[in-house]
Amino acid sequence: MKKLVKYFCVLAVCVSVAFVFVGCLTIQDNDKWANDDNIIQVEQSVSSSKGTVVEIYYPTRDYTIDEKDLTDADRYTKHAFVYLPAGYDANDTKTKYPLLIVMHGMNGNEYQWGLNEEGDMRRSLDNGIASGIVKQMIVVTPSGYADKTWNITQGDRNREGAINFGDELRNNLLPYLKENFNVLDGRENVAMAGLSMGSDQTIGIGIGLCLDLFSSFGAFSAVPFTDTINPESPFVPPETFINDIDKAFSPALKINLLYMTCGTADTTFYPGYCAYRDKIPEWSRIERFESEDFAGGDHEWKVFINGFDHFIQMVFK
Repeated sequence: MKKLVKYFCVLAVCVSVAFVFVGCLTIQDNDKWANDDNIIQVEQSVSSSKGTVVEIYYPTRDYTIDEKDLTDADRYTKHAFVYLPAGYDANDTKTKYPLLIVMHGMNGNEYQWGLNEEGDMRRSLDNGIASGIVKQMIVVTPSGYADKTWNITQGDRNREGAINFGDELRNNLLPYLKENFNVLDGRENVAMAGLSMGSDQTIGIGIGLCLDLFSSFGAFSAVPFTDTINPESPFVPPETFINDIDKAFSPALKINLLYMTCGTADTTFYPGYCAYRDKIPEWSRIERFESEDFAGGDHEWKVFINGFDHFIQMVFK
C-alpha cells in the first residue's frame, strides 16, 4: 500500500453527474491522422493568427527532500513554456481560458514536446483553434521532475523527482499559473495529459493525487506501474487502481474526459493499455471515455502527437 498512497490526496468537491460516453477507434498507419503533415485537417492559411509562447520561471523546491532538511540550494525557480492562444490579452482579466498541462517522457524535459518551436504541437493548437475544432486554451509544458535534476541536459534524472511531481504541481505550478495568467476557475477547466512517463504521471498523479484539481486527462502510451514510473515492473491492475481511487475520493469528483491511446506494436505498454481500455468503461466515475489503438505504432512520436491532436479536440467540451 505504500506505493499506492503516493497516488492519493482526498478533498471532496461537488460536481454535476452526467452520463458516460464511451468510444474506441483504431488508427491505421496510413490514416489521415497518422501523417504529421496532416495533423488537424486545416489549411495552414487558416492559422494566420497564431498563438504565442512565453517562458516562465516559477518558484519551487526539491520535493525529494523533507521540508525540515531543505537548504537554500534546494529552493529554486524552474523553467516552463506557456502557450497563449491568439488574441490573449493579459490586461483583459474578464476573458479567461481553460488550462492544459502536458507532460514529457522519461529523461525528457519541458522542451520535448517542442512547444517553443513552430512544430507539430503548435500547428495542432493554432490550426485547431483558428478553425473552431479546438477550444481556446492555455497550454503549459513543464519539467516533470520535482527535484534538482530537473534541468540537467544529459544523463538520467531522479525517478523520485518524477514520483513527487504531484506536490510541486499542487503547491507551486498551478498556483503560479492561476496568479499570473487568465485561467478559468473550477477543476472542470483544468486538464492534464502526457506521453510515456508523462502518461503515467497523468494517471497516477493527475487522477491519483489531484482529482480535486483536474477533471480531464489524456494518456498517451503508458499506465501506472506497481513500482512507480518503472516500466520493467508489472502494471497496476485497473481494478486495483479504480478501487483505490474510489476509496480516496468522493464519488462527486467525476472525470469529465479520459482519453487513452497506444501503438499496437508497443510491446512494453500495449498490454497494460488494453487492460485499462477494456475495464475503464465500467467505471461509474467516468463521464466520457475515448480510446485509440494506433495500428502498427510503436513507442514513438507519431503515436504521441496523434494522441495530443485528438485529445485537444475533445477536451473542455
